[in-house]
Amino acid sequence: MREGDEDRIGNWQDAIRTFDIAPALRNQADLNTLISFYRARLGPTYSFRLTDPLDYTASFQYIGTGNGSQNEFPLAKWYTSGLPGDARNTIRPITLPNAPVIIYWNGVEQGPEIYDVDYTTGLIYFLSPVPNGVGVTWSGTFQVPVSFVTNRMYASIEMYQKFGADIVLQEMRAPVHQNIMGESEPQDFDEVLFPPEYSDRSQSGPAFEIVIIAGSSGIEEHLPQFVSPKISFNVSMDIRTVAEMELFLNFFHARRGKLIGFLAKDLTDYAVEDEFIAIGNSITTQFQLIKTYTDGAYEEVRNITKPAFPIQVKVNGVDITGTLTIDFTTGFIYFPSPPSGNITWTGEFHIPVRFNTDEMDVTIEGAEVRSWGNIELVEIPVDTPIITIVAP
Repeated sequence: MREGDEDRIGNWQDAIRTFDIAPALRNQADLNTLISFYRARLGPTYSFRLTDPLDYTASFQYIGTGNGSQNEFPLAKWYTSGLPGDARNTIRPITLPNAPVIIYWNGVEQGPEIYDVDYTTGLIYFLSPVPNGVGVTWSGTFQVPVSFVTNRMYASIEMYQKFGADIVLQEMRAPVHQNIMGESEPQDFDEVLFPPEYSDRSQSGPAFEIVIIAGSSGIEEHLPQFVSPKISFNVSMDIRTVAEMELFLNFFHARRGKLIGFLAKDLTDYAVEDEFIAIGNSITTQFQLIKTYTDGAYEEVRNITKPAFPIQVKVNGVDITGTLTIDFTTGFIYFPSPPSGNITWTGEFHIPVRFNTDEMDVTIEGAEVRSWGNIELVEIPVDTPIITIVAP
């Protein structure tokens, strides 16, 4: 692997949800009820149902297409952001639906007399096979199977009362009955832009990783881990509507936490004007877009791997953009013939990033208000062709 490269491996196909119920405890009566419920479950021994107020509804969710012989379909929910260019989706099995579950064939509601619902597994059983080519969807609400995490509830309550510590429930894994065709295959990166409107209250900037070794005399040795800094973001999702958080929930699901990268716009540094690229030597035909940061005699050159459409390229001040091939996924420009002279470019650019968390930590502020503060995004390296530029 090259410097800074990451190997991201997803251990689970779907997320495991956790819930902190401590903020809902308002008085001693609530604590007594919680203790009684905990004892009846024998601590973490037995699981139970919980409604996730952030995500408990499904509307016209696809669960399969009839083939003339299949009469059993598992309920599922799809997550996709619906943003321009975002074809990524992920599927969540729904094992604890609430009654009623409404079934549709090609968008037409079907009467409950033609199917049965197993409300303990989320399986739909049709009394006869679904006709060939008929799309099956469903609508309804659902719950999550959870259990207590702790074996020591009294200690957890004491820590909550003294320090405001969490009292955590965790989702239980249920068997997946079958694959629903159509889920996106995992890959390292999606060319989709993080919603810019969610970046309006973000903090961002370059982050260097330097190891400092201090000798017994106090003299320090500074060891950079990367040649160039990585950009990091801290995005605030404070005080958002349910609809806004729903879009963000889908985006996070589709990226599978840290697993899949995406594009972000750094509002503090996202554009160049007549930025120098290189001096054409009448030999080289491909060049990497760059941005140079200058402080006195010091220069740092940054590769721009994700330019935003459109950009303008000039040679000796003359716009020649229309003659070029531009790769907006790597930041390389390709000339039909070797240029000679100063090559510059003007335009905006994005940054390849990923979430730096696998857990979506949303707080329910009220019936129509959600928040998630301190969402960290970190820059990730992008594979680009390695080229050799011949000196003039």
